[in-house]
Amino acid sequence: MKIESENKQAVLALESCGAELSAYPSLCFSIEFKSRDVSCVVAEVWIEIEKMRGFLNALETLDTTRQGEAALEGISPGELGLRIFPLDGRGHIGLEVKLMGMRWIGDNHKRIEYGCHTSFELDPTALSHITNDFRSLINKQRDETV
Repeated sequence: MKIESENKQAVLALESCGAELSAYPSLCFSIEFKSRDVSCVVAEVWIEIEKMRGFLNALETLDTTRQGEAALEGISPGELGLRIFPLDGRGHIGLEVKLMGMRWIGDNHKRIEYGCHTSFELDPTALSHITNDFRSLINKQRDETV
C-alpha cells in the first residue's frame, strides 16, 4: 500500500512481510519513505494486530468527523510512529511518520541507528482509501498465514 502527500512529492509505502497469529498476534511490514528531502527503509516492523484495529477505528472516526487522530506504533520502541491528524478546522489532514532502524557493522559488530522523522499534508479524500488499504493488508496477511 502507498500513501502519497497531497502534492505527490512524498510517499510512504508499506508491504506485508509476515505474521505471528498465535503467541503474540502481530503483523510484519517493510516500510519505506521517500521524498525530495529524505528517504528511509526499515525492512521489518512488527505491529500488534489489536493496535492495527484501534488505528483503523480511529481513522474511520477521523474520516467522518475530522476530529481526533489516528496513531500507530510498532512493537519495538521508537521503530515506527505513524500519526494522521487534522491540521486545522477546515478539513486539511496531516501525516507524521517516524522510522528508526539499526544495523550491525564492522568486526566488532557496532550498532548503528538510522531513521527519519517528517510530516506532510494528505489529500483529505484519501482517508477512506487509506483505511481500506490498511484493512486489506491485515486481512491479506491473516488469510495467507491461516
